[in-house]
Formats: sequence, structure tokens, C-alpha cells
Amino acid sequence: MNPISLLITHDSHVVDANNPIGRHVANSSFLKAYLGHQNYEKYYIACTTPEVGEKFHKLACSINPIVKTISSPLAHWGDIARMTGCFHFPDPALNQWSWSRMPWGDGEFSLIGIVHTLSTKPIQEALGQYLISPIRRWDALICTSSAARISVIKFLERQERWLYECNSSIRFEYPQLPIIPLGIEPQDWVPARSKIIEQKAARDILGLSQESVYILIAGRLDFLTKFKPEPLLRCLSELKQKRFHNLALLVYGESPNSDMERRWHEGALQIAPDLPIKWVEGKKSQLAAQIRWASDIFVSLSDNTQETFGITPLEAMASELPCIVSDWDGYKDTVVTPRESIHPTGFRVPTLMVQHLGKDEAKFVLSRAMTDDIAMGRISQGISVDVEYLKSCLIELLESSALRKEMGVNGRCRVEQHFAWNGIINQWSDLVARLNSIRAYGVKKGLNRSPQLPHWFPDYCTSFGNYASKVIPDSWRPELPSQEKQYDYISNPFNDWDIKLLEEQGSARHRGWCLKQGLISLSDLRSNI
Repeated sequence: MNPISLLITHDSHVVDANNPIGRHVANSSFLKAYLGHQNYEKYYIACTTPEVGEKFHKLACSINPIVKTISSPLAHWGDIARMTGCFHFPDPALNQWSWSRMPWGDGEFSLIGIVHTLSTKPIQEALGQYLISPIRRWDALICTSSAARISVIKFLERQERWLYECNSSIRFEYPQLPIIPLGIEPQDWVPARSKIIEQKAARDILGLSQESVYILIAGRLDFLTKFKPEPLLRCLSELKQKRFHNLALLVYGESPNSDMERRWHEGALQIAPDLPIKWVEGKKSQLAAQIRWASDIFVSLSDNTQETFGITPLEAMASELPCIVSDWDGYKDTVVTPRESIHPTGFRVPTLMVQHLGKDEAKFVLSRAMTDDIAMGRISQGISVDVEYLKSCLIELLESSALRKEMGVNGRCRVEQHFAWNGIINQWSDLVARLNSIRAYGVKKGLNRSPQLPHWFPDYCTSFGNYASKVIPDSWRPELPSQEKQYDYISNPFNDWDIKLLEEQGSARHRGWCLKQGLISLSDLRSNI
């Protein structure tokens, strides 16, 4: 036969002698037979890890010492598949792989799966998606017996009948789309005494200076799935050096692991060496309210698609803190600005996302070659806040204790009126009653059907561009700074984990990252789009 490209996993050719699982034995036997009975000079593989690829090559060389292995990481499996025109994986998941093939085009290569067992729920669910997946007639599912083939045919015939019954008359049905926010218990955050008294007491407890003005960051300290702190740190460092010498930062939260914690500490020291920072572990929940009372301004510049609502601004507002947040997802609903109300609770900093940002990440996630966390971390590198606007908001609040007090009082009132759990639960009750009524009517009319599967998203910007204040057109092509200058910025601990970003010169993510770091002028952006 002509050569094919193979998916090589940790159990492709290794069988646990103490636990010889049937499909592992079958996959190993096939692979050894393929190597032993086909005299190819080259073998083409997509491997889950480099170590797995090396083991395959050793196995191939044990049969033919002069053989060559053309290997690709899983992220680029489609590129290796195009070299042979066929890609084989040792399971029946044609549905998943056909979706993952779409970035390459379904006419570029065929997919070959194989049946081992059909009786498990995951396998039957996979077969149930065949008819709604981009599987083509040039793809194949190998059935290892006549009985298996008949079972697969019957399953697909049943599925076809069901789909025809559901879709013989095409119509689209939307769910109800109510907006019901998350809530808090405001009394847990409201100072028992005046804000001045509570602030002094809280600072004594935390060992904080009574003369300093504290900016508060609170929440999970994860720059992959929450927010990148570099713009804020650079802004605070500049303000302290040039104007507000009593400025300090209070960081309250927990990192998901020791490496993330280290990067936060080292990154902050590198970017803002002169900025006093008080770190308080997020595990100390008994200090949650005191930490907010001790602070003067709350800042949260979320830039991550993982975020959808964000509870920390509610806690800050209930504690009478003015808020500076990114104009992003749920923050647009919680923090009210002077432009929107005569009772503002803070400022929202415009956020910018470059068109088509996340296209590669979507491809890699679909291919199961990248975790969601890494994908979101990469994408957030290309989402920028307006640093100049951030600076102006900070200056306005730092210069006026009266404005801070006014916004703090407004924030507490807003939480009590709109985000207290008692009121929100009432919204839930109303919704449940409405849904029960709608469902009862549908059942009575015989309109009830099984739920439909969601469609895949093409890239992160298309799916989540509405989170941002503005989506920058892909036609924007700014003049980029020198590679040397870019390297200075990417070498800090917040970015050095992805130093290869610099290899993507001019990509959507790279342009967004340059904007985020201040390497591209926002004024230039405004004048060219």
C-alpha cells in the first residue's frame, strides 16, 4: 500500500504486560506489521510528545536500520497528513478528527479510523455525531468483522432517520436569553464603622503604612487565565516615580502553582522595582474584607476570554472602593462610569482585540494539541488595554480623595440595589416560572425534541470580540519596533514562557502584544483605523 501518516501515542506500540488491554494489543500489532511488511524508506508520523516519536523511530530502526522518520508535533498533524494523503488514528473518532481537519481543508487528505469496541457510551456518542460532522466519502472507518460493520450501518441508519425526523422542515429555535448576574451578600463587605476608622484599623492589622495610597489587586493570580499585569505595573511605576511618591500596591490572591507565584513576584520586581508591594495570600480569607477596607482604589484589568462575569468588582464596590476595570465582558455591566450615570462607581478602560486573534489557537485546541489554559494565555497576550486612559483614570482618583469617596458610596448602593443575592434569586424564580410555562406549552403541542449540539467557533476574536471595547481590523499594519527592543519586553517573567511569540512578526497576536506593551502608539492606531 501507499504510505500513510500515523498518529503515534504512548500506547501505540507498547503493551503493559500486567494489564494487556485489547485495543493496545491490536494497535501495537498493527504498527509492527505495518513496519515489518512495508518496505518504505520513510515513515510519516504525528506524535503526542517528542519522546513518543523517538520510541517509534527506534522501533522502526530495529526493523530497518536505514529508515527515516518524518515527524510532526500534534499541533501540525494536518501538515504531515498532507504529505501522504491519508491519516490514521487508532480509534473510531472520525467525527472529532474531521472537525480538526477543517483548517487544512477536507480535500487535502483522507481520515482512517478503526473499530475496536462499539458498546461503550463514548464510542456510541462519537458515531452519533458522524452525520453532523464534516466526514466525507473519501474517509473510512475500518470494521474488524462483518458483525461490526452491520452494527455500524444500523446505528448510522437509525441516526439518519432521527435527524430527518427532526429536520424535515427546517427551523431554528433560540433559547430564552435572560440576563441574570452573579451576586454577593453586601453586608459581608460593608464596614461596620466609618470608612476612615475601618481603614486605619485594617492597615494596622495588615502592617500597612497609614500615609500610603494603596491600589488593590484581588483574585486569582494567574496571567494565563485571568489578566496580564504588565501594563498596570508599568503605569504605577511611572506614576510613583514622577508624581505620586506615596503610591503602593496591595496584592491579595493565590497563584495556581509555585511557578506562577514566582513569575508574579519576579515580574513585578523587574517591571516596577521602586513600587512598594504588599503580598497577602489568598488563603487568608478571614482578611478579605479588611484588605478591601485598607485599600483606596480597586483595579482589575481582565483581558482573558476565560472571564465572563467577574465577582471581585462587586466585592470592591460593596466595600466602598472606587473601581478601575477593563472594558471587558461582565465588567461592562457592573462598573458604571461618569459618562453613563450621575452616580458613577469607577472607570472602565477601553480594551482592544485584533481581528482574527486566536485562529491558530482554535486550530490547536480542536486538534487537542493545546490546553485551553495555554491557548487563553497566548490569546490574552494580544489583548491590550488603553494604557494612557488607564493612567488618566488613576491620576483623577489619586488626586481627589473626595471623588474616591463619592464613587465608593455609589458603588455600595449599586451593589445593594442590583447585585444582592436576595434580589437575584427573585430573578431566578421568575425565570423558572417562565420556562416551566413555555415548556408545558411545548409538550402539550408536541414540540419537545432532543437538544441540538453547538457549532464550533472559528477563532477567539470572532467568538469573543464583543468582550472588547473595539475590534481592530486586520488591515491594521503598524510599523513594528526593532527585534532587539521587542526582546527586552518579552524577556520578563510574564512573557518569557512564550519567547517564540517574536517569531510571529506581524501576526494578530504579535500586533496586539506590541500594543499591550506600549511598543506601538495608541495615537497612531486611532489615526490609521
